[in-house]
Amino acid sequence: MRTIAILSTILIAGWLIQEQLLYRSATSDALVGAYRSAALTRCSTVSNRAGSVAASTAWATPRSLKLVIGDPDLDVYLWQVNHAMWAARYKHPHLVIIAGDPKRTLMCQYDIRNDTALVRAF
Repeated sequence: MRTIAILSTILIAGWLIQEQLLYRSATSDALVGAYRSAALTRCSTVSNRAGSVAASTAWATPRSLKLVIGDPDLDVYLWQVNHAMWAARYKHPHLVIIAGDPKRTLMCQYDIRNDTALVRAF
């Protein structure tokens, strides 16, 4: 009886983990699909303002695009829950887009909630 209980627990835990992975993957795909064009437009606009004309063509075919929760560049610690930027650091969804050629790589971090973009060149 103990073996059946342990096996049942393992199977249920595996099912729950799989369910969470599928849910997160589907949510990520839906957010990327919904905000992809807005993010690419905003990144192109920001890079044009910075004066890089060649950069605007790089956003037409990005190398990678992924969803990230929170902005790791903000200097806010997990325990500072009363900090004004805590939600932006740990809760706001961002699309991180990498574009350009191997000689000049561009990275754009698009904040979905605030509709802002930050473009960096490497």
